[in-house]
Amino acid sequence: MPIMDNIDDKSLTSSTTQYNNKTSSLSIKDGHLVDQYNRTVILHGLNVMNKQIPYTLSTIGFDSRNIKFIKQYGFNVIRLGIFWDAIEPISGTYDVGYLNDIKATVISLSNAGIYTLVDFHQDNYGKKTAGSGFPDWATIIPGNDYLRAVGYPLSTYGFQNVPASMPTDWNWDKFWNNQITTNRLGLQDSYADMISYVINYFKNTKSIIGYDLMNEPFPGSSWTSCKQGFMDFTIGCKNFDEVDLTIFYNQLIAKINDIDKTKILFYEPNALSAMGAPILIKKINGTNLGICFHNYYDDDPMLIFKQLYDQLQVNRVLPFMGEFGAAVTSLPQLQTIADIADQYQISWTEWAYFNNPPYKISGNSGSDGRDQGIVYDMRLPLLPNNVQFDRLHALSRPYPQMIAGDSIDYRYQARDKSFYLHFRVTNDHGKPITSNPISVVYVPDFQYHVDYIVHITGAIATKSSQDPQILYIHNSGAKYVNLQLTPR
Repeated sequence: MPIMDNIDDKSLTSSTTQYNNKTSSLSIKDGHLVDQYNRTVILHGLNVMNKQIPYTLSTIGFDSRNIKFIKQYGFNVIRLGIFWDAIEPISGTYDVGYLNDIKATVISLSNAGIYTLVDFHQDNYGKKTAGSGFPDWATIIPGNDYLRAVGYPLSTYGFQNVPASMPTDWNWDKFWNNQITTNRLGLQDSYADMISYVINYFKNTKSIIGYDLMNEPFPGSSWTSCKQGFMDFTIGCKNFDEVDLTIFYNQLIAKINDIDKTKILFYEPNALSAMGAPILIKKINGTNLGICFHNYYDDDPMLIFKQLYDQLQVNRVLPFMGEFGAAVTSLPQLQTIADIADQYQISWTEWAYFNNPPYKISGNSGSDGRDQGIVYDMRLPLLPNNVQFDRLHALSRPYPQMIAGDSIDYRYQARDKSFYLHFRVTNDHGKPITSNPISVVYVPDFQYHVDYIVHITGAIATKSSQDPQILYIHNSGAKYVNLQLTPR
């Protein structure tokens, strides 16, 4: 049992156990997520999606067993990818059966206390360009054998000496120019109509925190102007970001902002920002907005956070790290990125719980992409030959899932497994900051086994009888709470 110097063994209140049973509505306040009691919410999670027809998670084995496994390791959010190709396989016709299946998954996650961020996902445009996401009818220029042979993500880039890869870039050019298609609508107009339909469909699904409006939008053939040397993107995509992407997001958000005001609309930087390009998007108008950024610049994981900070001076929105890892990041780097996110109290979802792309991954190994997932096959037993437990353990760490206060500071040190949390309980006028005085801290049992020491001041620590990995912190009237957790 954990040793605590200030512990209350009383039964848990209904407001305490409510968190574990179901998700509650969230909103944005001062750049943070808060619940209905004004408690700050931190989300750690994973990406989950099915990139192959019929695109539903139920057909690839994502079930209550996998959800329980995810919950066991302290993850409380899923970035759930859905695909335009599945939503609107025929122009103007939406597949409600597909959305029904996705909604059932969202509800199952909610029942386990896990939130959902719906991600409108694409990679390399669509099937016709050896990718996934955009439907065939929205693909103006078909791909070729080279795209299939070189694999993603190299198939995205059209080098001058490899013009065979240009169809992907040309299709993006058509999209940014709002090319008219067979339905007599521009591509961007059709995309906006599709997103409007989906948001209206999920309108009353409270556990959805928001929508990632497009995964990794790509500049098209203008991408070569964004680099100084081979894969050096530090100058950024000034014209694309300031004009094409800014206009696209402003027009899209203006169309959909009033459909469901309770959900957060996340815009993404262009795809090259994940590899070091500065985010040069100009002012985005709308309410309840966030930015979902990716971090694959392993030479300096802090650089992406610096780029994010610059963008937050232009658009003061909620930051969310939607992707990092992807099997290209070493375990120490994974922990470093998570450490930096803790420092700035940024919620995140790692790539990925599972991955099954219908295309080859670029590289000499000719990977099928499954190694990017923590789990290789969700239908099989979740045992070492099917689970990358080293990556899972590097991601699962102590963290406050809900904090009944503000001026928050927390950090975890992997080398000695120590965790520190500090926050303020009352405001400058001595009034409680939250109407629910209970904070929730996840403590992974695979690290601490049930044998750890808690030193706490300003509050009472209560171990959960329902979930031994949850530690409740009950404010006791002091102005500040300090907690330190160490292995015995």
